[in-house]
Amino acid sequence: MTWISRRDLLQALAGAGGLSLLSGCGLRSGKVAPVSGPANASGAPVATPVRPHYIVRISLDGGFDSVMTVDAKDPATAGALDTGYLADERLKGALRLYGPLMGGLLRHDEDLCLVHGVRYNTVAHETGEGILRAGRQRHGASSPPFGDMAAQTLPGGAPIAHLHIQTGPADESAHPLDMLLLPGNPAARVMPPTGGLSIDPVTVAMLVGDERPLFETPAWFDELQSVRIEEARRLLGSRPDELAAHEERLRQAGYLQRLMSSAPRATTLRDSPLGPGLALAFHALRHNHARFITVRSPRVWLDTHTNNIALQSARTRPIFNDIGAFVDMLKREHNAFGPLFEQTTIVIASEMGRFPKLNMAQGKDHWPENSWILLGRGIRKGVTVGATDERFRGVSVNYLTGSLQGDARRLMEIDALFSTVLHLAGGNPVAQGYERDSVLQCILSSAGDPS
Repeated sequence: MTWISRRDLLQALAGAGGLSLLSGCGLRSGKVAPVSGPANASGAPVATPVRPHYIVRISLDGGFDSVMTVDAKDPATAGALDTGYLADERLKGALRLYGPLMGGLLRHDEDLCLVHGVRYNTVAHETGEGILRAGRQRHGASSPPFGDMAAQTLPGGAPIAHLHIQTGPADESAHPLDMLLLPGNPAARVMPPTGGLSIDPVTVAMLVGDERPLFETPAWFDELQSVRIEEARRLLGSRPDELAAHEERLRQAGYLQRLMSSAPRATTLRDSPLGPGLALAFHALRHNHARFITVRSPRVWLDTHTNNIALQSARTRPIFNDIGAFVDMLKREHNAFGPLFEQTTIVIASEMGRFPKLNMAQGKDHWPENSWILLGRGIRKGVTVGATDERFRGVSVNYLTGSLQGDARRLMEIDALFSTVLHLAGGNPVAQGYERDSVLQCILSSAGDPS
């Protein structure tokens, strides 16, 4: 995977390097799946006659504190667990109580599906990131990215199958100091992105800045693309597979260029570093640029081994403020098929959880379980599934009914969440290696019907 950078894009626009676009423009090497999305005369995406289904996966890297957000406990009955708040500091939503850091997402309580006690079975950032990337606990370097896999089954024909947006702080020095204290985990050690066409944090920040002089699409862009294809056909005519892959990369570069050049110059989503990425995701959805979108917060942004309450407060609440505003935008925006929110499934998760007890530095270390938040298309509204026990470990759940009682119960494994999202996308989880009956029917809005 290669990031799409300003330099890469400018070189592509200038025609530098002949066939060098094969390794530039943020396109991953290897076979690229064909794109079926329609385009108008200028090559820009247009509305499809098929009702689209979009998925937005929001990754809160570092592990958010679920007790202080979605899995609120009563301090009086929480036993040895350190809640970090008093009972009357909890926030009351329309249906449930939340921790004091729930922020602007609280007003969407009636739409939220909360899944508690999701077992990651890891306390390592790299392993957790690998799980989120591949969509399964058993993964490796050759595992296909989950977003790429799910995007191929989503209807609607948006030309970019999977758009990966990596956000970052405005000031790189703003990373939490405790990140540097983790042995074997220096700041520069970054996992590969989660697949798809990837846009780096600096470019994301520029796209929603006050000025964007570098990304305007010149009038001669289409002509330049045609020249490149003609050249490729001369040089690769005897190698049809390579030629087809190269032409697809050129098309994808064109789609990405048009998305970037048409992005709004400003956004109100600026409470957190995640905000500009969510603004770009909204633009991509609104104009049918991408089917599956991953928006990733700065790496280990929520890793709070020191001063958990202060750091989680400073970072988690603003993130949920921006996510809440993003949901508002989707609810207000309509296309030919109705509100955009009703066509979009939103999945919010971290790569691990936070330990239930404070350490000597008043921080919380890693924990192998956390909560997921889902809402939107195909998701039951206002339900809570799963729970954590007195040791803050996830308990067994009936995947069909959500009951915590009875014999037909299983642990809430993270693979079940991915299997459910893949099912919602219209895919076949069993064919992709997930266990039979791994789909969480209890969180689906209509008897497991992905439509």
